[in-house]
Amino acid sequence: MVNSNDKRVRRTTENIFRAICELITERSYPEITVTDIARHAHIDRKTFYLHYPSKERLFVELAERYATRTVEGMREARKHEDINDAADALIHELFDASEDVLAVHRRVIDDPTYTSMIRHVIASLRAAIQPFLMQQGVAEGQARTLACFYAGGIVDIYAEWVDGRIAGETESVARNICRLISDGVITRLTNGEQPA
Repeated sequence: MVNSNDKRVRRTTENIFRAICELITERSYPEITVTDIARHAHIDRKTFYLHYPSKERLFVELAERYATRTVEGMREARKHEDINDAADALIHELFDASEDVLAVHRRVIDDPTYTSMIRHVIASLRAAIQPFLMQQGVAEGQARTLACFYAGGIVDIYAEWVDGRIAGETESVARNICRLISDGVITRLTNGEQPA
């Protein structure tokens, strides 16, 4: 492959990512070719293949990039001592991390060919939420179940919001999700109860 420390390589990689994001907003994944990506990135196919063995690998890295950015923010959110503050920061990170790519997300959410990307995001959210719940004293099995529930629910609400089926500004929607969470399990946890 290529030396990722080289500024030119990083710039080309960013151009490739920008190109795939632009193309995703225009058409579905099967319709996007390596030639299209290269043309949008202002490179040739050979340069593309120096960076990625296939468009599938590029797509996986794109999903990982979004998920990693969100999960890193959620790790920071878990550092809050107050569980309600942590939940608030966690939800805001998901919504705030995505505002700059809403067009991409609208396309991904509506297109069934992007299911693997959505599953990857849900798995990443679950992986970030479960340890957080365990830090609050929730047993591992319950924490996994709750993390699955939260991750799926959060992504579904997010998808509805991105698609315009849930109205509201980022702050309002994030606040409502936090309220739903804190009125449920988090309240029980802070009162010393174990969720059912």
